[in-house]
Formats: sequence, C-alpha cells, structure tokens
Amino acid sequence: MAHRVSFGLTPIQTGVDFDHIREVVIRAEELGFDSVWLNDHFFTSRFFHPLPPPTAPFYESWVTLSALATLTGRVRIGTLCSNVSFRNPALLAKMSACLDVISGGRLELGLGAGWFEEEHTAYGFSFPNMVQRAQQLTEAVSIIKRMWNEETVTFDGKWFRTENAYCSPKPVQSPRPPITIGARGSRTMLKVAAQCADRWNIQTPISPAQYQRKLGFLERHCEEAGRDPGEIGRSLWAGTVIGRDADEFARAAEALKLPHTVYLDARIAGTPEECIRRIQAFVDLGVTEFIHYFTHDELRSVELFATRVIPAFR
Repeated sequence: MAHRVSFGLTPIQTGVDFDHIREVVIRAEELGFDSVWLNDHFFTSRFFHPLPPPTAPFYESWVTLSALATLTGRVRIGTLCSNVSFRNPALLAKMSACLDVISGGRLELGLGAGWFEEEHTAYGFSFPNMVQRAQQLTEAVSIIKRMWNEETVTFDGKWFRTENAYCSPKPVQSPRPPITIGARGSRTMLKVAAQCADRWNIQTPISPAQYQRKLGFLERHCEEAGRDPGEIGRSLWAGTVIGRDADEFARAAEALKLPHTVYLDARIAGTPEECIRRIQAFVDLGVTEFIHYFTHDELRSVELFATRVIPAFR
C-alpha cells in the first residue's frame, strides 16, 4: 500500500517580523499543510541566495516554535535541524519534552551535526571535524531518547555526560516523538541516520538521480547496522519557487536575481504542473514527506501550492 505523502512548510525566519511568520503559519494550517519546521540558525550565511544579510533579524527556532505551538492546533511542529553543538542534549531533551506537552503531542525533533563554521565561531561554540560532529550527534540522540523514557539518566560519553538527570514532564507522544536526522555526507552523516533516525531528511539542491545515489549509501549503512532501511522515513526539504503559469514563474525567477539559471534545476520550481512532476520523481524513490521553503512572495506561493499542487497527492 502506498504511503500518504505529507507536505510541510519552513516559513521565512529572517528579514521579516514575527507577525509575518505567524500569518504564514496560521494560513498554512488552514490550507492543509501537515507540518511547520524552523531552521536552527542565529544569522544567515553569505553562501545562500536569496537571503538578507547576516545583520537582518533571525528568529531563534525553539523560542519561535513555543509561540507557534500556542497559535496552532493541528500542524506538527519541528526543527530542521536543531544543531547539537548549540545545546547540551540533556537540556534539549527537556526543552523538546516540554514543547511536546505544550503542543499536545505535535513535536517533530529534527537533529543535525551543524555545518556553518562561521556561526559556531561567532557564538563561541567549538567546531570539530565531521567525524567528531557525527560522534556528537550519535551521543546526543542516545541521551535524548533515554531522557524521554527513563526516570533518571546517567551517561558518560566522549562528548557529553549526565548524572542522574531528570526529564519531567515526559513527552505526550508514545513511545516518543519521532526523530529526523538531517544528513548529506555519504560516508559519515548518512551512517548516523542509518543507526539513529526515524526519518532521514536531505535538502535541495539535489536531483532525483543524486538522491538515488545517496539512498544507496543509506541502504548500505543500514545493512551494516543490521537495520531494515524501510524502517526509516524519507523526507526532502525543498527550496520552492512556483508561478501560476510560465509567465508568472519567469517573473518570479527574475525577481529573485538568481546567480545562475541552474539554481532552480535541482529544486521544486515551475508552474503547478511542473512542481507536481518534480515531486512525483522523488515520490517514485520513496520520499513521503516534502518540506517547502518558498523563496518568493511567500504567502501567495503557500496558497498557490496548497490549492494547485497538494491535491494531486491526496
């Protein structure tokens, strides 16, 4: 039996005020989106386009999610991805458990090992190499899972330790909230996803052919770990540009002042019909969750996508 395809939204968090974020999220829930996810960053990277400069306001993910939890009643809410370098995992377990309770059991915990070295340096966090960051992520997942389920947790790892740590209240969800691991690195981070994740997320830019190669690595890591890859859900975070027709899409692409025309080639972009075809190519590879970041005319794009694209997969 085919799995239901779900659609989520990452609202723009930088260069806007909270009123805008609230409006987009509430409207997304009204229109039938399944989830809302926030990026866990403190300022923007100069490597991404189109984004405001690092001096622009950037709404911190956990504070903002707490507010959104009280403003929504159906959509699931999560981080994509919460950087384990930024918060002690025992504290993160406590924070996430409280948010699951506040939201009535709607938490999705997305975790990652971090990549933006400039951000770590600016805030005084260490930035070890990729292998070490993968070790940190693995230890963090272990601590969080235990904190959610055990009365007290003592853990003595290479990177983190706890001693008789309590986590009360416990999450509402049973047996626990799902954990998504964001991973792109084939040899290191995908191995962590194979070992620890309920769901694996990867971001665009990526083509279906590139995704299929990454999936092959994930499956091999699952085999090494003695795990059925079918146990791991597949999720795609997608930069998305949509227009009602070819002319409107061309105007949207022009307004973005893209650095190169290939910018949109490995993203979800085009008319509603073209977006449906691009999404279907990933559905054919087993992706059942799409999380969209609308980079142009956000509220209009959210409404157009909900009315012209999502119904094709319902």
